[in-house]
Amino acid sequence: MDQLAPVIQWLKRNGFWIISALVALLLIGGWFLASGQIQEQTTAQVRKLKSSFSDMSSVRSVSAVTEEDGVEESVVAHPNALTEEKMTEELKETIDAIAVVWQQKRDQQEPLLVFPKEILGEKTFEFFNQGKAAEDFPVGLVSSATEKTYLRTYREQIPKQVAKIARHLRAYWKYDEKLIEEELKAKAEANALGGALGLGLGGAGYGGMGGFGDDAIDVKQNKYAVLWNETNQNLWQRKMIEFRDWDDNSGSTQDPTVLQAYILQQDVWLLEAMFNVIRNVNGEAITNDLAVIKEIDYVAFGREARSKLGTLSEADKRLGGAKVPVMGEGGLGMMGPGADYGAMMGGMMGGRDGMSGGEAGGFDINGDPSPFHGRYVDVNQEAIAAETIRTVINGEELPEENLELIVAKRVPFRLAVKMDERKINDFLALCANSPLAFEVQQIRINKHDPKTVLEFKGGVEQRKSVAMDQMGGMGDIGGMMDGMGGIGGGGGFTQQKLDELKSTPVETRLNYDVRVEFYGIARIYNRVRKDFLLKAVGLPTENPTEDESPLDDGVAVLDRR
Repeated sequence: MDQLAPVIQWLKRNGFWIISALVALLLIGGWFLASGQIQEQTTAQVRKLKSSFSDMSSVRSVSAVTEEDGVEESVVAHPNALTEEKMTEELKETIDAIAVVWQQKRDQQEPLLVFPKEILGEKTFEFFNQGKAAEDFPVGLVSSATEKTYLRTYREQIPKQVAKIARHLRAYWKYDEKLIEEELKAKAEANALGGALGLGLGGAGYGGMGGFGDDAIDVKQNKYAVLWNETNQNLWQRKMIEFRDWDDNSGSTQDPTVLQAYILQQDVWLLEAMFNVIRNVNGEAITNDLAVIKEIDYVAFGREARSKLGTLSEADKRLGGAKVPVMGEGGLGMMGPGADYGAMMGGMMGGRDGMSGGEAGGFDINGDPSPFHGRYVDVNQEAIAAETIRTVINGEELPEENLELIVAKRVPFRLAVKMDERKINDFLALCANSPLAFEVQQIRINKHDPKTVLEFKGGVEQRKSVAMDQMGGMGDIGGMMDGMGGIGGGGGFTQQKLDELKSTPVETRLNYDVRVEFYGIARIYNRVRKDFLLKAVGLPTENPTEDESPLDDGVAVLDRR
């Protein structure tokens, strides 16, 4: 024990330091062990994250060689074969569903898109009704002697179809041969009766077809459900008899070319479809006072119908109590600084909207002799060139523009009527459900002039210069100026007269008839192009069968190939 005493004494003196050293060693050892485990875990987690990121990158993209420069680059794709297979099945099912709906729309139209056999006769009907569209015919098509016989028959007989359509609407058509015969007979009987009684009814007092003197319109109102503006009737009659020196027609006869006949027939189809809508709105009304749509101021399709949709203008300042200069109160009146002279002049020219000759927006109406050059419009209401129509509808490559033309041709239409404003919604619903799918895009109430004359736009008129065409319609300005009391003159409305105008509350009105103008497009559906639908989603096209030629339109046009 005596020998251990010095050791025990040393330990007592240095025990604290010894214990501290041991604790320090333990802590250092523990730190080394813990840091090693943390590093291992960190490395493992980073490895897992990198692996996941690599997997996601491989899913989102694969390597491919571009066609443009042949350089390999990463493109978005999905390498999972099962997923790709299922996506292809989904796409095919979607394409099939679209094709079914497309075919349904076309099937609804086909009964209408047939040349009138009972009007044209068996042989002429067979000539025209052989299954292709006007866009399929080559440029500069020349008719044979036999074909010219059918074309002459078409020109002579097709007015009877319009007369038949008007009779179905219960509308007055002044070129109806049956009506003319009846009224000539009635006039002869009236002359005979007047001569017997010494009244002289057959003299100058007779008002022509439809009545006596100033009471003619009343006779028509009692006899017809719809009164069709006779100026607009003149436009339609001109479309059916005037072909020579227009478009692709430079022949020696007054007969149409094949393309002219087919485009005119398309107008007749559209007219019949629109009149069916009006007839459905009017129901069984047989007199004008009972009809919903009482008067047709004008109706047009294609070139004659194309017009600007309108422009925004400031609100009437009188709504805020401000006094606004008007015509008759000195100077130019409303045509003051900042006035839209171009729009005003365009309105004076019967809605031509500056589209004569070269046409607005740079479209050249003289650029192609085809009758459908400028007839159809795109989604922006811009005219489409004939060559573009041929390329898109009959092409084999997916076009970069005008994709909607693959499905349907969009024909602009304008219709101005006098109707019961409470039935506008009914009219719109019937338009949307019409087989020819009239889509109304603009409605103007009490804005159009019932006497507006739509210009006949046969196309490229070869017998007069474009400069003369651009001046057409200027003769109407003088008369319109007179009707307005002159610009800057003493006539016209005054502020006092305008202030006296008061609106009648709807609840107390007895007459709901208003002037309404409808503008929009009618869709004429093409044959179903399933190959284009498949190309659009990047799927391989299906080979057509022998019975389904890729260019077979199947509607009412001659096959020349």
